[in-house]
Amino acid sequence: LSADARLQSWSVAKSLLHAALGIAVGEGKLDPDAPAPVPEWQDANDPRRAITLRQLAQMTDGLSFRENYGDTGSEVMQMLFGAGRGDVGASAARAPLAHAPGSEWSYSSGSANILSRILRDALGGREAYAAFVRDRLFKPLGMTSAVAEFDASGTWIGSSYVHATARDYAKKRVAS
Repeated sequence: LSADARLQSWSVAKSLLHAALGIAVGEGKLDPDAPAPVPEWQDANDPRRAITLRQLAQMTDGLSFRENYGDTGSEVMQMLFGAGRGDVGASAARAPLAHAPGSEWSYSSGSANILSRILRDALGGREAYAAFVRDRLFKPLGMTSAVAEFDASGTWIGSSYVHATARDYAKKRVAS
């Protein structure tokens, strides 16, 4: 590989997604303690309506989402490579509750992609989201090679898909 080769981030993307969420929260675009604005959860009898953005970010949302890459039928495999790959946020949002929100931690790429879809909507859609990630996240970090990968619905696949050079992944920003 050359120094200019872009490498896939896999779960490092979650850290970048959370940084983007932090910027949006700081700008008042999202409230971390508000119920997550997930269209699939809006029925008055849906207990998932109580899940907050913070619980999604902390992976304490209580959703039943299997993060099993050895099982082609698992939620993560279907979301990233199967029927859900065109709309990763909607795919993950179909997960039922397994536990009361806030009661248990469970690692979940699904939670990340639900958050990513929420951020897409809060920013005004795919083009605004792509510009935000590029200009407000990657550029200030000096990540000049970084490219976020979006699904067909316009959601950054923030669980797994940033492509950047090793040098860009290794950069750190020091406050001045």
